[in-house]
Amino acid sequence: CFADLGNDVICVDKQKDKISYLKNASWRTGWLFDKNKLTQIYFLITGIHVNGDNLNKGIKSAQITGVYRKRLWHFLQSVGLGREKINAMEKSIRNNTGHGKIVIPQLDPRTEGYMYYSKENKAEQPINLVLKLDFLIDKKLARVIYP
Repeated sequence: CFADLGNDVICVDKQKDKISYLKNASWRTGWLFDKNKLTQIYFLITGIHVNGDNLNKGIKSAQITGVYRKRLWHFLQSVGLGREKINAMEKSIRNNTGHGKIVIPQLDPRTEGYMYYSKENKAEQPINLVLKLDFLIDKKLARVIYP
């Protein structure tokens, strides 16, 4: 439920990679702020190396990292990215921003994270909060489970 983009991690819900998304002509809240979602820890599988040239030959190695929803939620609130702020940003992004990366002042886009609006290439037009995996681990918002 998270996607690895090199050292970037997209905070997601079970549908795709979204803070919010369009479904059946209405906007829905994604995993992080949806109180109805039961999942409290999401597991990322990153650094996947396969035996040979395809997955059919098996996995040689991988890293599994758990991201803690409550810790992430509290951290985001502490830096001024609580639900109300993100909802306001989301509305502004949807009304005024084109497809792509959106730098937000609360996070360093090189070392911490940014938002990403998939306006043109996905029917659900998700807004993603992209966070660096090392940043999540350093802030104790995530923990390497394996190896």
